[in-house]
Amino acid sequence: MSDWFNNLTDPLTIQPVNKIESPNAFPKPLLKSNKQLNSNNIPQQQQPHFQIDQLKLSKAWDIALAPGKQLPMTLFMSYMSGSSLQLIPLSMTFMLFVNSINSIININSQFNGLITDKNKDNIILTKFIYIILQILTLTVGIWKLNTMGLIPNQRGDWLAWESSTKYIEKLIII
Repeated sequence: MSDWFNNLTDPLTIQPVNKIESPNAFPKPLLKSNKQLNSNNIPQQQQPHFQIDQLKLSKAWDIALAPGKQLPMTLFMSYMSGSSLQLIPLSMTFMLFVNSINSIININSQFNGLITDKNKDNIILTKFIYIILQILTLTVGIWKLNTMGLIPNQRGDWLAWESSTKYIEKLIII
């Protein structure tokens, strides 16, 4: 072996570094005791579980608010695709309905790994918000179908079920 390897790995020749100075123009680090580092009143053993619960709740809120973040883009794309009966607007509207309904059906698989005993109530709230935002996405699809004229909401759409008007007066020509 070479000398430099022996010098760096030999425990007798290694000199411990007690103090490393900060680089120029950087403040000196403030050493904090363990009590200052754990300023929360949470015991040392319970802190990681508390942090994991908070991280899981944060992730649940991210999942719950994701459809709301996509809603403006969905509205814009629905508006820009036009109101004609063509393949692109119809397929986009169909996928909007399918994705929203599948998301509502599979809501438990979305939040499955995030539920703990401590945050169960908060996860139920995030699920509720998630469902509301998916229903808002469905209303965008209903609006799109209405602009395409596929929802029968006018009197002319129901003419087949109306009876014809019978006139009592007779026209007499002299």
